[in-house]
Amino acid sequence: MIEKLGTKFLNNNFEEIPESTLGTCKVIALYFGAKWSNACNNFLPKLLDFYNEVNKSSTPEQKNLEIIYANFDNQESVFKSHFKDMPWLAMPFKDNQRIKLYLDIKEDISGIPAVLIMKKDGNIALKNGRGDIEKFASGNDKQIFENWLKLVGL
Repeated sequence: MIEKLGTKFLNNNFEEIPESTLGTCKVIALYFGAKWSNACNNFLPKLLDFYNEVNKSSTPEQKNLEIIYANFDNQESVFKSHFKDMPWLAMPFKDNQRIKLYLDIKEDISGIPAVLIMKKDGNIALKNGRGDIEKFASGNDKQIFENWLKLVGL
């Protein structure tokens, strides 16, 4: 599994979810964002649409795509109010693993929002998932998820 991500995540009810749930997902994406960022707020509906579209044919036991939100908010209350409407998982606000992860891969992030597609071994398969989702939202490329499956070796 992807040790870099940590061992505990939160769902949008702020319940702890073990990392073992990620083992059944076909593709894992890291979403770096923040409530204070207008770019993130503008991107979020596109990400939601993409996530819902990709997962409409999946089951709760095996999702096609799971997103892990790594937030850049300065206050836990802001993180909680922002994350509560997201259908995916998040790294806990106070988790030092979130900071360590960012430091490990900061050269792969040019700004937020950022979406990175991960391989099962923890390496990054794609740095510009955001660009792909923007293409999907504009109707220019409906094969994005199939391309992601190939990148992660499925």
